[in-house]
Amino acid sequence: MFLRTLLLGIATLFLLPLANRLDAAPQESVGEIMEEIAKSKDEVNTSLFERLAAIGDQDSFDALKTVPKMLSDQAMRDAAYEAFVEYIGLDELELAAIQFLVNETNGRSTSLRRAAAKGLARFEEVAEAELETVAKKNKDPLVRAYVARALLAMWTARQNDRKLTLLLEASGVPATGEHDELVALYDQWDRPESTKAFCRVLSKRKANVRIKRVIIAVIVDREHDDIAGALTDALGTKDPLTQYRALVALDERGETSHESQLKKLTGSGDEAVRMMAIISLARINAADPRFASKIEKYARHKNPATRQGAVVALGILGTPEARVLIEHALADEDRLVRLESIKQLLELRAKESLPALIARLAVETGRARDELTLGLRMLTALDHGTSHDRWSRWWEGEGEKFELPTLEDAVAAEEMRKANKDKAGTIASFYGLDVSSDRIAFLTDMSGSMNNEQREGTRMDVAKEELAKSLEAYPAGAWFNLIFFSTEVTPWKDGMVKMDDYVRSSALEYVSRQGPGGATAIYDALHSVFQDREVDTIFLLTDGEPQGGTEDNPTLIREAVLRWNLTRGIEIHCISIGRRSALLKGIAEDSGGAYREVQ
Repeated sequence: MFLRTLLLGIATLFLLPLANRLDAAPQESVGEIMEEIAKSKDEVNTSLFERLAAIGDQDSFDALKTVPKMLSDQAMRDAAYEAFVEYIGLDELELAAIQFLVNETNGRSTSLRRAAAKGLARFEEVAEAELETVAKKNKDPLVRAYVARALLAMWTARQNDRKLTLLLEASGVPATGEHDELVALYDQWDRPESTKAFCRVLSKRKANVRIKRVIIAVIVDREHDDIAGALTDALGTKDPLTQYRALVALDERGETSHESQLKKLTGSGDEAVRMMAIISLARINAADPRFASKIEKYARHKNPATRQGAVVALGILGTPEARVLIEHALADEDRLVRLESIKQLLELRAKESLPALIARLAVETGRARDELTLGLRMLTALDHGTSHDRWSRWWEGEGEKFELPTLEDAVAAEEMRKANKDKAGTIASFYGLDVSSDRIAFLTDMSGSMNNEQREGTRMDVAKEELAKSLEAYPAGAWFNLIFFSTEVTPWKDGMVKMDDYVRSSALEYVSRQGPGGATAIYDALHSVFQDREVDTIFLLTDGEPQGGTEDNPTLIREAVLRWNLTRGIEIHCISIGRRSALLKGIAEDSGGAYREVQ
């Protein structure tokens, strides 16, 4: 028995290592992995880069250094450089990896430089000194912005104000982070020294305009002697959106020292800047009786955006004479001026305005009519619907003795009304989104990728079917236009068209003839629609990222649309087919529209 046990024990000692060897997965070789990468190239599984680095020897390191230049896809190059982080903790290879990435950020290839910067940023504290050097000295602004992302996370926790200026000058939106993300991080730098550093960068003419907008959002509510001057300096930038944000910030702070710049900006080529400058001048000069005559001139200006700003300025003055001028503007030829007039009369809450508001109900349609009826409800706490006749009969019978309720009572009545409201106002739908406007532009992508198959057919087939359903339900008398886009933008008509039976048939026939092909010029499609001041709602449908247009950078497109819409108030509803789109989601959020993904 003892002998048998001894023999079994000896056998176990010999067989156990063999079993372990049999169970263990064979280690991949550098050559095998490189062969797979070379074969697959831009179709390669990016986990191979990490598996190569995980081998952790000099051969794997030397091999990985050659991988980025084997690839042409930017995302693949990013992943290859980011795999070098696997060498952290491997002594000489860690140092070699950091130095290699630093060298690559100074290379000739723009795409390789920027991909290497993303890889270096993955090292965080391990490569802090090298990240700082790149942020200071590299000539590529995107390289600096990518490494600034890692430095910002580290240095915000430490709050070293001496590093703040370097961070601000290296940062970029969205390479370092999205606007709101950067505002939240930089807002944590809240000592007086930090605010002074923010103001210095804001005053620099050559500073990145997107970072200037971040700084404006950070300092607008702070107390510091340098803030007013820095915001005023920001008015001198050539970027209209930055100028606009600075104007709004100065207005919110109640500043007055920038009045001379405001007078110049009333002639700005940008509608939003011009309008905001007029509004700011009115706030500063509201107590000066001589200023009213200047506002009257703006109210008669040939440019509709200038007249729109004048209406807001008249509301700020708030005198009976100003109110009468706003009532006259209810009949302005420009729809947006009329909408602003309704809004300002609602703010002034004068019983004398009721007849003028009621009279416009006989003329306005769509969102303008909705704004009118909302204004009447908020002034009276009553609801006579959208009928001009019903409101007129009420005014003729009770107007003289009627007393305006308080705003609180009107709000309470409106909230109760909303609680009981159903969706009777919906007149059609598009991809399940309510179509409740009567001045709509339908923008439909017809790029080549719209020929891809879905369960119900091609994406183009489904889009045309949904568009046809919406047009069939669209009411007579409502206004609309159809814009198809690929590399070129193809509007159905030059402007909005009123729906009737003939127009409906013609529109449906036009939709049926469309077919996919070309690129995805989202910027150009949106820009063409913004030329029509009668549009108040856009439905944008696409299955791709912007490509082949005047502008294809998603960040710049979103900024442009936001700027165009500052004076327009267009709701933009976006439908993304087959993919998630940060651009479409952002455009919808900025405009108060809805965003939907359709698979």
